[in-house]
Amino acid sequence: MSSDDTQNLLRTAIQTAQSGNKAIARRMLEQVVDQDPRNELAWIWLASVADSPAERRRCLEKVLEINPNNDRAKQALARLGRASAPAAPAPVETTRPASRAEASAIDARARRTSELEREALLKARTRRRRGGFSPLLYTAMAILAVVMIAAGLILLWDTVQSDDETEPTATPQPLQNVVVPTSVNMFASPTPLGGELRTLPPRETLPATWTPTATWTPSVTPTFTPTPFPLDERMLLVSVRQGEENEWALYTLGADGSGRSRLNMNLPPAGVDEPELELLAVFDASFSPDGSRIAFTGRVSAPREEGGASLTTEFQELFIAPAEGGVAERLTTLESANVQDASWSSTGEQIVFASDADGDFDIYVVSLLGGLPQMLTRNDADDRDPAWSPDGEFIVFASDESTPGELEIWRMDSQGSDLKQLTENVSSSYSPAWSPDSQSIVFLSNRRVNTDLYIMTADGAGERAILVRDVDAEERDPAWSPDGEWIVFSSNRDAALYELYLIRPDGSDLNRVTTGESDTRYAAWKP
Repeated sequence: MSSDDTQNLLRTAIQTAQSGNKAIARRMLEQVVDQDPRNELAWIWLASVADSPAERRRCLEKVLEINPNNDRAKQALARLGRASAPAAPAPVETTRPASRAEASAIDARARRTSELEREALLKARTRRRRGGFSPLLYTAMAILAVVMIAAGLILLWDTVQSDDETEPTATPQPLQNVVVPTSVNMFASPTPLGGELRTLPPRETLPATWTPTATWTPSVTPTFTPTPFPLDERMLLVSVRQGEENEWALYTLGADGSGRSRLNMNLPPAGVDEPELELLAVFDASFSPDGSRIAFTGRVSAPREEGGASLTTEFQELFIAPAEGGVAERLTTLESANVQDASWSSTGEQIVFASDADGDFDIYVVSLLGGLPQMLTRNDADDRDPAWSPDGEFIVFASDESTPGELEIWRMDSQGSDLKQLTENVSSSYSPAWSPDSQSIVFLSNRRVNTDLYIMTADGAGERAILVRDVDAEERDPAWSPDGEWIVFSSNRDAALYELYLIRPDGSDLNRVTTGESDTRYAAWKP
């Protein structure tokens, strides 16, 4: 996120807090301090929307760590019963060592934040001097209005008495005091970013220990909500692990969780001089662009002779089959320990996948018209999770080429060239999936310990969290719906097993889809 993006997000968060929506404001402010940990203004506002006194104290102490002369933070800490002196710096998250350029950038951002706050105060004071009446004048006008109303009522009462008519008189409503903004910067109202969750714990009642300066409350802008498509008319293809042998099988079900049905797969008879293969498990499937076929990983066993003894060998291969199940066709003969993450080209003539056939994971492409798989990446890195863009232009994947042991998301063209790294953060980012218009990418990252959902643009800009820190759980296998309205993913947030969930790309409408007694993973939408 650029410095301008961070400042825009901070402005939006402040306006959201002023309008009374503390939950959304808190999420935005957490993203700001995540990008700019020494943003004094962000920490002040984060303290004002904190959910507990302990969290408020931590935010205020962070303000004083950044600026020991901040009187507002000192006063707020005094109300909390603590000394006004700044506390020892809190431990920070472990990140990669910052370069001199990065350190300079952080100092520059801190200076810009202070300048922004000063500019906001100057603008507010200038507006007050230019056009506003003083609070005393407003009060005088209010008193005069009350006197005039009272006089009118007395005259009306006298008239009614003289005419011998009895009518009830209305009690005048007291006028509300006018609150004049004193330290608010009237920013333009950009569209709020996503990130609000439905699974947040209820807000507790807090003591009045932190009272921000009275601010203008903007009018609420109506939010357009698209009409949801019938989820029961959308089909998902999922992998379910169950049975006595705890093996994977493929199932279809509606996006609302209804109508679950198993797909039965079988292999054709072996040819001459070919071993008879047994299909042990099928999983990690994806639909062709027209929805008529599926590609999936099959774990098979094959007989072999060794030293006069009959043994079996197990390995994984890539298969295709009709979307309704039936006879599966073997596409690869790698006999590798792992073959996974099949993704179709926009024409339906090629499939990209990952395999460790040469010792480490690489990205391969295979043609359905025949021929051997071709390597698109050839290095010593761990390359996996490929996904072909719906427009056919790019393939995104996860790799630890630049950060050994930690995955980041990369992009290349369909020929394996024009490489570009899209993410760069602590820990790993992986499992990318395209939006149907090829403009955005949803992915997973454990940069905040648990694995959570994030979204960015196709060129790696505008990263934002749509599910983060809401519960102590792990998310897996995100996939965008064909109309772009939903993201399906697996999570163990409500049970020890992985179940399916749906969420809007803006972070709203979190819904649980399955409630079974088996792991449910690798969901794919039927076109």
